[in-house]
Amino acid sequence: MKTLIALLLSLMMLFAVVSASADQLVYEDGMPKGSVIGDAVAGSPELAPRGDYAIGVRTLQLVHKDVVDLKSITEENPRPLYDRPLTVEVWYPAVVARGQKQASTYRDYIGEVDEDYMEAFDYAGRAIRDAEAFKDDGPYPVLIITHGYPGSRYLLSNLGENLSTKGYIVFSIAHTDNTYIDFDPSISLMSAVINRTQDQRFMVSALEDLNAEGFLAGAMDTEKVGMIGYSFGGFGLLRTLGVKFNDGMLGYYSAYADLMTEEEGYVGDKRVKAAALFAPYGAAWFDQSTLANISVPTFWLQGTVDTTVPFDGVHGMWEQAVNSESWFLTYELMHHKVAPNPSPIESQKYDFADGARRWDDWVWNQWHVNGINFHFLTAFFDAQLKGETEKLNYLTVKEENGTNCVYKYNSDGTPAEENTVWPGFHKSNTTVGLRLEYHAAE
Repeated sequence: MKTLIALLLSLMMLFAVVSASADQLVYEDGMPKGSVIGDAVAGSPELAPRGDYAIGVRTLQLVHKDVVDLKSITEENPRPLYDRPLTVEVWYPAVVARGQKQASTYRDYIGEVDEDYMEAFDYAGRAIRDAEAFKDDGPYPVLIITHGYPGSRYLLSNLGENLSTKGYIVFSIAHTDNTYIDFDPSISLMSAVINRTQDQRFMVSALEDLNAEGFLAGAMDTEKVGMIGYSFGGFGLLRTLGVKFNDGMLGYYSAYADLMTEEEGYVGDKRVKAAALFAPYGAAWFDQSTLANISVPTFWLQGTVDTTVPFDGVHGMWEQAVNSESWFLTYELMHHKVAPNPSPIESQKYDFADGARRWDDWVWNQWHVNGINFHFLTAFFDAQLKGETEKLNYLTVKEENGTNCVYKYNSDGTPAEENTVWPGFHKSNTTVGLRLEYHAAE
């Protein structure tokens, strides 16, 4: 009898479920650290590595009811309604059997459906598909990722995986009419202009139902919601934060002006408590005075030679967001790819402009860019959504121009008085080409 009890106890220990640090779990063969998107590579700053949680991933199919159907507009029926489908990927802290391998596969695309070529490719992740949510440490803050034009819910999976390991539930929206597989040139731009912010606000509203029942029930702190917008996703996020179109934009698209005009008194969706804006599009479209409507903390990221979203317009918007405590991280000599994953190997069969350019910058190493982003967004969202205000130290620098930083330490390993290397960047030259600016809220 004692032998049987001992055997049962051993089996219980063998199959015990945990949510543990990635370092305590088994990596899939052929997937060493630094080789999977969402990993921090060697030399990345201090907060870049994956966090303490094993993670799961699921695909959700949501429906936003009674949205204007742009495809079906006629003179007789100028505002037909339909149920707008939205595919959403979600990463979350997960229950994992001890010793279980963390591995998943994502499918994204080179090219898009309306072009002469479109090729699917698969790549590896470190999330377990359809795993049970680990709720013991919850409820967790929520982050919502919204892609560019066009894009996919996997374009920024680096952020989805990395930030969820740090105790966030992260949703990434595939914006209907604006993904590589459903891009519709006849309505794509108007769909982005009109629906991008509506998709974002719907996602925030959907959190209550997702938190009430289903596999995420009770896992989310829906009072602590952050949002991450890249390019046209940043454009939509600006609207979500309260920025409004100027008269020129409304006049140019006068046929849709009623769908582009906010209700009187709208100054932003205050359910969003913090936001990160990667190269947000649309500076020329906005009423610059309404940038003062942004009242939540924001973190902006931009490249200086971005020809898709010019640097001066974005930096000018940041300067006018005077009521937001805000940081602006500049990548010198970088184009538009300040947020996406590194490119897949399959893209190398194409010309750079048709393949890798969707993901990669010509000057900056995308793995290093991702690691820098992990570091700063971890510090920013931990401070704003978790109340870990000590993380603001990572956003406080003596020398805002990283190229001019002095790297000097005493013999005992402590920073010398003249040391100005940014907190968390422990090697010389790792801040070269970066600039970090700050302004307080007025």
